Amino acid sequence: MIVANEWSLEQVSNFNSTGYHKLNAAGASAGNTGAPGESNCAACHAGVSNPIMDGGTANNLDWGTDAVYTPGNTYSVTLTFNEGSSKNGFQLTALKNSDNTKAGDIIVTDDTKTKTLSSFSGRQYLSHKSAGTGVNEWSFEWTAPATDEGPVTFYVATNKTNANGQNSGDAIYLSQFTFNSPGSSAFIPEYEKIASSLAINYNAAKAQIEIQFTAEEQEEVYASVHSVNGQEMYAEKLGSTYPGENQRSFSLRSNNDEILIVQIFIGNKVFSKKLFVNN
Repeated sequence: MIVANEWSLEQVSNFNSTGYHKLNAAGASAGNTGAPGESNCAACHAGVSNPIMDGGTANNLDWGTDAVYTPGNTYSVTLTFNEGSSKNGFQLTALKNSDNTKAGDIIVTDDTKTKTLSSFSGRQYLSHKSAGTGVNEWSFEWTAPATDEGPVTFYVATNKTNANGQNSGDAIYLSQFTFNSPGSSAFIPEYEKIASSLAINYNAAKAQIEIQFTAEEQEEVYASVHSVNGQEMYAEKLGSTYPGENQRSFSLRSNNDEILIVQIFIGNKVFSKKLFVNN
């Protein structure tokens, strides 16, 4: 079995608040996968976001073939939550990298444990049902787009609860799994080249975020910065890449020691990092 390439985020929530609810056994509402423009499970499960870009293996999405889809084919897919506890939850969606719209069709194969949801944006989701919270593995089918739509990314959010009936102590794991289309065979090498060379740092003396990476193609660069509670602090285009080593920087003043979530979009590739800012 070949598991698709993964760029993972781990989120851990660890405080009490009566303003948030415990695990929704029937499944969360649509739009909580951590995909672009969405919230994630931490919005209700203790509400603290501490993403860690560690490439971990908490979530595995396995469809038993290589990482290139064939248009129109239907694949059997299994999500395994390796960090699961006695009570777990999940939600996932599949989006085109080109415009973050719905990609293909998710098909329920176990309607006892899983269900599909839709949102006003047209995205489709798969989520747990009540009977699906006592396991750490869920299966479904995905039918690829009828034509080559470019790379497709599955955005996955899993919730490891401590089954204490409260909203504290839950851990939210966010992952991204990208599958290539037949016409995008160069996507993975380019993605991995950028990912392995990417460095994001905060220069307190200059009050700016500095970015370095190596690229091979000319593509548009876009950056966004959010606080851990989801507040957008910066969003702007940073020009185009050029072959070789690239450097970008932008001003961002922070008066406190805090954690920032920096996202860099290079073409249709997305990279995220948790950045500790010390002043």
